[in-house]
Amino acid sequence: MLKTRPRFPLFEARVAECEEGTCLVECRGEVDIASAPKFRAALDEGLEKATRRLVIDLRGVSFMDSVGVGQIVGAYKRLREGAQLQICTENDHIRTLLEIAGLSGVSSVHRSKEEALAVR
Repeated sequence: MLKTRPRFPLFEARVAECEEGTCLVECRGEVDIASAPKFRAALDEGLEKATRRLVIDLRGVSFMDSVGVGQIVGAYKRLREGAQLQICTENDHIRTLLEIAGLSGVSSVHRSKEEALAVR
């Protein structure tokens, strides 16, 4: 019998423009194949508003697989010219995935959104 992980908490995202040109996408739950469309939609909404930088707050994400990392890579490629990508996470597994994908070289990874928002 195939065992599956419990699907809780479900994925949620909130998109907010926190200052002119900076958009914050705060995520909670699990980012995987099932939640990828919602994650992509939140990132797309954030990209529309992010003229200077897009901050992706993953501190509330308990699990992420390669599909989620792929969505972040895609968002990076769709950033407006001159805009920055900043990612917040305290989860060492997610930090490792971002590093393997090469995102730590093209974006900044922070432990808190306050730290990310303080970067100019």
